Amino acid sequence: MSEWNVKKSSELYGINYWGANFFRINDQGNVEITPAGNKGPGLDLHNLVQDLLERGIRMPILLRFPDIIKTRIELLAGCFSRAIEEARYSGVYRGVYPIKVNQQKHLVEEILEFGQFHRFGLEAGSKPELLISLAQMDTPGALIICNGFKDQEYIEMALISQRLGRNTFIVVDRFTELPMIIA
Repeated sequence: MSEWNVKKSSELYGINYWGANFFRINDQGNVEITPAGNKGPGLDLHNLVQDLLERGIRMPILLRFPDIIKTRIELLAGCFSRAIEEARYSGVYRGVYPIKVNQQKHLVEEILEFGQFHRFGLEAGSKPELLISLAQMDTPGALIICNGFKDQEYIEMALISQRLGRNTFIVVDRFTELPMIIA
């Protein structure tokens, strides 16, 4: 039987497929994070969790790495910018984050902060998500996409947001939604 090593751990967990230069297996066999990609120091997650436990912090522990969010937004916007330039497309790219994925305030705020230069907006699939979008987003030119179940209050709220100067768009998925929007 051969000895276990870092390469085998990396292959077993497929970290090279999903880690995107942010995660790797270090020489101790632990997952290490480099929040700024290959540009900064790494942090051994096992050692970090052990240190937090020794300080009396109990599980579950939520670790946040805003640098990863910033880097991914910049990558996404950069890819679209290059594709637009190569294709000589005359339009613009306006990314939106679907709030239903994760509604935590700190995450939405970080996405809007790091995406402000690229005019990232939000997708709201419900009335609460639309309220979050209206409360959190003030980036000029960014979009609010209303893409979900639409009742009368949701439609009215979206239309009022347009009157308030927001770039709010209502997506119509089914013909049955048209009478509610036209009414």
